[in-house]
Amino acid sequence: MNNLNNKYSLNEIKQIISNKKIISIDFGLKRIGLATCDSMHISLAPLATLSFDDDIIHNLAKIITNEKIGVILIGIPVWNQNLNSDFFDNLNEFTSRLEEEIQLPILFYDEAFSSKRGMEYMVQLGKKRKDRQKKENLDKIAAAVILKSFLEETEG
Repeated sequence: MNNLNNKYSLNEIKQIISNKKIISIDFGLKRIGLATCDSMHISLAPLATLSFDDDIIHNLAKIITNEKIGVILIGIPVWNQNLNSDFFDNLNEFTSRLEEEIQLPILFYDEAFSSKRGMEYMVQLGKKRKDRQKKENLDKIAAAVILKSFLEETEG
């Protein structure tokens, strides 16, 4: 498994996510894309794209509460060696603030080309070019791709 959750075994991850709604986060320095699945992990949908600003944790906490989320999944670009340390510093700060604000399990997953796969998915769906070029659409689709890949690997 593409497991970045070194402190958890696959069985522990299965227990953590069992019967819980999951929110997936495609993290970026300008925006974060969000997607969710139901507690049975059958229905999955892009949810929203939020601006990465001073209110990000507050806005995300409201969504997590309203959606009755039980687990947070954050996509990590482990494949991209070109990302500077500023990206990872911001990601670490974001994760720390999120852990303080929201007392839920946070899991990580290699996002491996989720934006590219999200773009391909929008083409398959017949989305118009102008809709595909909107970054906010791509970010939430990428979050859905991350969540789908995670669930496929975790649950088979």
